[in-house]
Amino acid sequence: MEAPWSGKRLGYAGWVPNVHSHLSFSLIGHSRGADVLAATVAYPQPALKRLVAVHQSRQTDDFLAYAWWTRWRRKAARQDFVMIGVTHEVAAPVGIAQRPPSPPRPVGLRHAAGRVYDVLRPDHRKVSEQEDRPRLVVETAPDAQGMLLGSIHVMPHQREEANAAVQKDVLRRLREAIRILPYEATTSALDDFPDQAAGLAARLNRPARIEFALFRTGEARLWFDEEATTGFDADQLEVLARQSYFFLKDMVHHHVHHDAKSDQITPLVPLSSRPLDDREEHWRRATAWSLTRIVDALARRGNLQDLREATGILAYADAFQSTLLKYRRRVDDPWAFEANALTYGYDYKHVRESLKVQLDQASARRANLGQVVVAGLAGCIAATSLLASTISAHNALVRNEVKPSGLVAIIPGLPDEWLTVAARWYLLPALLCACFLIIVSWQVLAEDRIGAKRVRPRREEQAIRGVVNSLALRFRWSARTVQRTLRCVYAGAVIGCVAATIWLAPVVLAAADAVLAFNPGASLGALIAWIETLGC
Repeated sequence: MEAPWSGKRLGYAGWVPNVHSHLSFSLIGHSRGADVLAATVAYPQPALKRLVAVHQSRQTDDFLAYAWWTRWRRKAARQDFVMIGVTHEVAAPVGIAQRPPSPPRPVGLRHAAGRVYDVLRPDHRKVSEQEDRPRLVVETAPDAQGMLLGSIHVMPHQREEANAAVQKDVLRRLREAIRILPYEATTSALDDFPDQAAGLAARLNRPARIEFALFRTGEARLWFDEEATTGFDADQLEVLARQSYFFLKDMVHHHVHHDAKSDQITPLVPLSSRPLDDREEHWRRATAWSLTRIVDALARRGNLQDLREATGILAYADAFQSTLLKYRRRVDDPWAFEANALTYGYDYKHVRESLKVQLDQASARRANLGQVVVAGLAGCIAATSLLASTISAHNALVRNEVKPSGLVAIIPGLPDEWLTVAARWYLLPALLCACFLIIVSWQVLAEDRIGAKRVRPRREEQAIRGVVNSLALRFRWSARTVQRTLRCVYAGAVIGCVAATIWLAPVVLAAADAVLAFNPGASLGALIAWIETLGC
């Protein structure tokens, strides 16, 4: 049987990360949230087959705006993906064995310096036949459910009301069919379900469909049939392929060592533009290089959390190298494998040892820094207590007289009554100061410097970096100037937040005082009085 992806004009290859090299098709879509409806149904005995049907409403997260803002302003950013696939039996590579060398071929031989060379070898390398090198043969084992073959239907946002109503009805029917699929698991119903889903998707306005083949090793093939490309340009097809690949990985792969919203550790490699005899080696090289590059980039950051994530991604890279990099599919028979002797691997053993040393060093630095920060906080608390006791002792000796207005306005522009209000509600200023100190110390002590969990892309930071980089390109700033500008912007943001807290504290305290005194009108009066003191 010919491979379904062979000879396609638009074909892609990628890898779904996994460390055990044996994906579980029965867990596709499992524990992926309330917006995912999945059904993985086994065929009745004695057939060893399984039908997988998954629907998810996905939102593109490539914008600087927040997700709720994008969902409100850009309706087209949300699309529906439906995956339908059936498992098939394939042969999986399990190892490489050595076989006796082939007998010498007396065709195309020439003599040079007393050595006989065969110039007609398939790999075009002139290796002496007198060395009697053994042949490398890939051993395979049958897997009854080793490949999931099917289609991904992409349903875009419909602007017209009539088309939107049709799509809503189609999605309702599809979800209902997926929901009752486990309870009507007859052989005929399971066989007819892919055609039924394709018929419903054909009712939509400009539906998109991409075929896929997913193997237990994580190898993923995606391609477009010729009739499915009608009405789409090259850029749109590229976006559809990548979004379908991300959807496939989200449903199959559990994001452990990276954020699910920024899963770029394994690329989707286009194969159509490559020579036929170089496609298999090309996508394997690209995947191994991408995983290794991410490990190197995380290790260079030096953060404790980054080093831990690098160790996890290194496990992915090692699994890919031992599972797929050693083999490649034959050009004449894509179902068969041959040894990939032209691609050298990476020395992940020594990389892992280096990461362990860096982890120990980062842990030691974090422990020392934690001790310094805790000692500093303890000193601040002790100094504050000593100052409070000194002030109390001083107040007991001086006369109890009212200070003239303006003496407590330490910072110009602040209301004169802010210290008096703070003295009445001393717990709230103390709580604000404590929260500020905790936030500052947490920013230093947190494993990823921005939170307790893994690093997530922050849109505020991305926006600031984008503006500063744009200014740097326009005015040709140096790298040092860019770094200093970023630090000034971050420092200004922190100072602005603290200043806003100080300025708004009297209003919040006065409002709280009015609410607790059961006098709601006083809060408005306090707000008006405070605005008048500012001269607004």
